[in-house]
Amino acid sequence: MPAISARFASVLASVLASVLLMVATPAAAQVLAITGATAIDGTGRPPIADAIVLITNGRITALGSAAEVTVPKGATRIDGRGKFVIPGLMDANLHLYLNGDVESLVKLEDRYHEVVLEGAQIALKTGMTTVFDTWGPRAPLAKARDMIAAGQAPGSRIYFAGNIIGFGGPFSPDFRGMSADHLSKAFVKRTNDTWEQGTGRELLWMPPDSLRAAIRAYTALGVDFLKYGASGHVDMNFISFSERAQKVIVDEGHRAGKTVQAHVTSPRASTWPSRPVSTSSRTATSRARATRSRRRRSRRWWRAGPPCRSSPSPGARSNRWRSTRLTASSRRT
Repeated sequence: MPAISARFASVLASVLASVLLMVATPAAAQVLAITGATAIDGTGRPPIADAIVLITNGRITALGSAAEVTVPKGATRIDGRGKFVIPGLMDANLHLYLNGDVESLVKLEDRYHEVVLEGAQIALKTGMTTVFDTWGPRAPLAKARDMIAAGQAPGSRIYFAGNIIGFGGPFSPDFRGMSADHLSKAFVKRTNDTWEQGTGRELLWMPPDSLRAAIRAYTALGVDFLKYGASGHVDMNFISFSERAQKVIVDEGHRAGKTVQAHVTSPRASTWPSRPVSTSSRTATSRARATRSRRRRSRRWWRAGPPCRSSPSPGARSNRWRSTRLTASSRRT
């Protein structure tokens, strides 16, 4: 073995000592302090005036009044006087990619995830730290979700369902089917497949065993929860799946450890299946009033959202009524 010079040994020892020191000494904590704001913590207690919020290495570590919390030396301060601090908000029913027009679908075909990221960033800027996307292209949503989770891009935390089970893609009769006649068959199929992922309108005709296999395959594709169409989207008068079929969907979702949501547009559809699910519905105001007491008795939580316009059927576009968007949710039992 060749001899090691004293000088080389000295340098090597110094390097090793430096490395060991770096390993043994933790990095200095980065502390951010928001001072002087009014904090509403969401617990029901009164707002905290002249509050201090300490954020250490990206996590909230202290919240209280100036008399209760001390700002450590070296902390970066943000003057919050005249402003309010609240917990991050969640949006339980949105679509980060909702550009269903032909031009956008063509121009952005290989960049859908960028639109999803932009939507998540806008959501974060408005205070929503978590969003639940209930209809959209699975692969682009997964890519954006994973980029945000890995710290590669800013944005709200994303949980997504992908396609609404039983609905076709953007160029199907459930959405903009009339556009399909003016586009190439290859593009129409490719776009619809991007959304449907094996869960399109063909599932409406499947017997329970085939439906179960299709749902089981879909739960393995990385979606965070399931959403199925209990009733129609364009034509909202019909129930899409039988009670038995809906039970198959819910059971398969729960088997995979996922929550299940339903799109419903009628009181009858909202009563199926017997096991509770989260429900997004658009029903006429009069029908919503008629079923309000039943909803109170159910194990579901309903949230009223902004009014929207809807039509009773494709052939009655001119006779629209004002409807109320409702969202119900319940825990898995």
